[in-house]
Amino acid sequence: MSTPVGAHAPSSAAAPAPDPPPPAPRAEPRTASPAIRLKLPSYLPDIDIEPGLDIIAAYALKVNPGEGGAETTWFHAFEMSRAMPSLRIAAGPATAGLMLEGVYSASEGALIGVAGDSFVLRVREARAGYRYKEWVAVDAGIVPTFTIPLLDESFGLRALGPVSAELTGFSSPADLGVVGRFSFPKQYGFIGAGAYNGEGYTNRELNRGKNIEVAALVRPVPRGILAPLAAYGAYVNGSSGTGLARADRGTAALLWTGERVRGGASMTYALGVRDDGQREALSLDWSLRGEPIERLIVGTRGFLYVRDMKSTEDRILSITGLAGFRVAPPLEVFLAVTRQLPEGAARSALPGSDLWEGRLAARFKL
Repeated sequence: MSTPVGAHAPSSAAAPAPDPPPPAPRAEPRTASPAIRLKLPSYLPDIDIEPGLDIIAAYALKVNPGEGGAETTWFHAFEMSRAMPSLRIAAGPATAGLMLEGVYSASEGALIGVAGDSFVLRVREARAGYRYKEWVAVDAGIVPTFTIPLLDESFGLRALGPVSAELTGFSSPADLGVVGRFSFPKQYGFIGAGAYNGEGYTNRELNRGKNIEVAALVRPVPRGILAPLAAYGAYVNGSSGTGLARADRGTAALLWTGERVRGGASMTYALGVRDDGQREALSLDWSLRGEPIERLIVGTRGFLYVRDMKSTEDRILSITGLAGFRVAPPLEVFLAVTRQLPEGAARSALPGSDLWEGRLAARFKL
């Protein structure tokens, strides 16, 4: 060790200072590179803090073509489709997560809420959990369910609206309950299971039944050119409402989650819809997002919603074409045109569902 200029060299007779004790071993952190790490004394685990923010702002123009000589109508508005601040904390294997969500204080169709109809924050996730390395994760509280968050992330087009499993009310992206996940080694996928109230995170429990969900994602070739390929399946055995109506869901999806190309197709079968335990419905999603040149995004998405499988004319088809641009890594903007076509029974049950829509959307996500 060199001596700074102007300092006196220690006497050879002086005993050297003892080396500091080695740091105590720590559990694996929740993430490999946390945004913020708080260093604590060696006998305590470090605290990893990961803040997040997801904002989607949009302008939408909707045109309803007139039928049988009726006048064409239109409406346009600025929208705040999503406002979600989040915070995730890990102290060794112990973890916690909190996510808030901005919503209008009045329900859809109502005009009066808090302070007119202010945009207010509600809890979207609030969970405490445990991690064992990268293999096992368990969370309890208001927890994310498996299917909707996974499809949103895989398709990469949440800025233009939710996937059909959420849009139709088949499933909720979060619920009160407990979830566990086991990740396969070498990124081959995961298996998971959850138990929830079943009414979604926006409603209190209405019956004694609990929804049980099992899910699995498999990447058959996690290395090489086929690494983005994945197959996903999930099944929910559930109930809803005070009448304990059956609400079972089955989902299957084939996904491609590459850096420049991502998308896939999914199908959700619902047995029991809107407290009718005998009603069968189906939704099909497809999505393709590509970047032919860096930062330029083009793609298409759509869904087919079969509201009642026993009816031959109770379907809605929606097709969207889109172009986008990544302004900066967290910020993307999209321009999309959608044509939605309901058939006879769906057209009667859902006035205004026959429409053209133009949408300009921006998403900032950390």
